[in-house]
Amino acid sequence: MSKQLKVLVGIVLFALISFSIYQVITFSSELLKDEAANDIKQKPPTNNHAEGQLITEYSFNGVTTDESFDNIIKNNEVTVVNLFASWCNPCRNETPDLNEFYLKDLPDDVELVGLNVQDSSKARDAFIEEFDVQYPIYNMDNDKDFMVGLRLTIIPTTLFINSDGEIVKTYVGEISKKTLDSYIQYVKDE
Repeated sequence: MSKQLKVLVGIVLFALISFSIYQVITFSSELLKDEAANDIKQKPPTNNHAEGQLITEYSFNGVTTDESFDNIIKNNEVTVVNLFASWCNPCRNETPDLNEFYLKDLPDDVELVGLNVQDSSKARDAFIEEFDVQYPIYNMDNDKDFMVGLRLTIIPTTLFINSDGEIVKTYVGEISKKTLDSYIQYVKDE
């Protein structure tokens, strides 16, 4: 077998192995998202310290809206709060889906808002423009106290809040539409 043929076979094998690994990772990620959406009612409560806390104990500033955060909470059966930052790759991955959910699939008694944390205003504004974010965006004067107080360490994290301001469920990581629907229904059923 000539040297060129060996190199060509090696490149083809490398490409096939790389593609196979990519497919397994992609499939596993989707499988985990589906599992999270399907198993919410069968799993015991999480140990997330944010659950049971009142989000209304914190103060939020509207970035793309003048509506008060507290009014959004009070006026909806469920408020979905997605914590994000411009530098967070999973946040960047989920934002188009969140936009689509907000524009096409959001139930009447539910609101979706974004909460920008651990970010600069310049980077946040560029992110909002880049993704043409349509849902209301908020920030805080001191997001460190919020993150530490609720023991939130990973973003994206999505909080599911009832009309009393209580954080009923949390989801850590990139969220799918199916998981959004399941968690929203869980809060409604509580």
